[in-house]
Amino acid sequence: MDEIRADISGEFSGNSGDYNVAGTGNNNNNNLNLGYLNSATNLGTIYQGCMFRYGDREASRPYRIIPYSRNSRFTGRESLIDSLKRLCKPDGHNRIALHGLGGSGKTQIALEYVYQRASESDCNIFWVQGSGVLRFREGFGAIAQRVQIPLASAETEEEGFLLSIKRWFEGPESGDWVLVIDNADNEEDFAGNNSPIAKLVPQGPRGTLIFTTRSRQVAFRQECERI
Repeated sequence: MDEIRADISGEFSGNSGDYNVAGTGNNNNNNLNLGYLNSATNLGTIYQGCMFRYGDREASRPYRIIPYSRNSRFTGRESLIDSLKRLCKPDGHNRIALHGLGGSGKTQIALEYVYQRASESDCNIFWVQGSGVLRFREGFGAIAQRVQIPLASAETEEEGFLLSIKRWFEGPESGDWVLVIDNADNEEDFAGNNSPIAKLVPQGPRGTLIFTTRSRQVAFRQECERI
């Protein structure tokens, strides 16, 4: 896979998605005020707060689950944002990894990109945590609720339920989409097609996957273009 290298020096606020991220906004009109997230944050609460549902009315498109507010102090990184835009081709399936050391700004770059994408197009945008199977599954469950995939009726049906979300991404109903898998650092979760998280990651023929990861191996196994 191709690799793009760029300088990531410059000012920005926030850190890895598992740690502190500055947030803004308020809780009125279904806007989410995250303040400062930390590792003890209940992600279920975050994902629930990101779902804009109005009673029993059918969820409207575009679907958006972005669990962090836009960072108004984000500056620089234009070359990296431009690289993401160039690799996110409008036709076909794109797999991109923002690869680097912890704290280097990978999550913030992905966050700025998806907010720019949201302002420029009506594509569906989703964000899940890749830092463990339970957190990933929780994020997938939030997506299912947002796009109204029926929930599993029993714990034994959970695997099929999660695979149905994967199939939704791969099918025509999903339309144009971006899925960020943040902090995809555990190589065992992404080691092969039957690994705990990798088996749930959507494949082609459409959509864009963006991984943020400290692992070169994860980027390689997921066949990503690497920035």
